[in-house]
Amino acid sequence: MKLTQLLIGMLIFTVSNNCFANQKTIIVDLKNFSIKAYDASGEEVLSEKASGGRKYCPDIEKSCKTPSGTFYLLSKKGPWYRSPTYPLGCSNKSKDNKCAKMAWAMKFSNTGEAFHASNDNWEKPKHISHGCVHLKQETAKWLNQQFIDKTTKIIILPY
Repeated sequence: MKLTQLLIGMLIFTVSNNCFANQKTIIVDLKNFSIKAYDASGEEVLSEKASGGRKYCPDIEKSCKTPSGTFYLLSKKGPWYRSPTYPLGCSNKSKDNKCAKMAWAMKFSNTGEAFHASNDNWEKPKHISHGCVHLKQETAKWLNQQFIDKTTKIIILPY
């Protein structure tokens, strides 16, 4: 049994045995392109597809893999939010704003990674971002408006 499989099993066991009592939890398993959300009583309330950062991003000449670890929400944005960084050279201040759309962004790291809506091909998901976790439109909106808050524990497994 691989360590990742063991960790996933332990996390599912822990969540299902209510060790996260009184704390909402999100578990992102990018190896399996999945995101699961659990309410404070440990009940699974969401199970959807998710994708993460590329192994290598040629535009910045380094890995873009989504960081693994435990995080908490830093900020939330609405449906019209755009990336302040990508593609490189874009500007949110110009009239022809060409910055990447990041609807319903939920920032969870100090280096800019966030959950947000994307129009990825969910039939055959691929890791294509600069480190953000891509979600279906309706999933991102629901998490942003109905679920996540600053006390929600976010666990991102390595991939």
